[in-house]
Amino acid sequence: VEYHFELRDKVMVSYMELRNLSEDNFLVIQKLRRSYEDRLEGILKAGQESEVFRFEDVRVTTMALLAMLSGYITWYQSGGRLDKDDIKRIHWDLARAMVGA
Repeated sequence: VEYHFELRDKVMVSYMELRNLSEDNFLVIQKLRRSYEDRLEGILKAGQESEVFRFEDVRVTTMALLAMLSGYITWYQSGGRLDKDDIKRIHWDLARAMVGA
């Protein structure tokens, strides 16, 4: 969440411009994305196997967490009802709830 706060404009542009990449460059980005998706999925699997986390499907949980943690940049407005610390705290609580921690 902090990363997206600090680089919000760059993140927004990069998401929107993916469709304009050449196929080769898109594949590079896709490989990088899959790498961090797999890393998070591994953490979730380990937590599930050790019974620290409880959820039904590891891939769905992985994608839901990533969507939640990056998607707020489309709706968050500085100076609104909640400040950055509120958003970070709420996301932390939601992420823990999603994995049953």
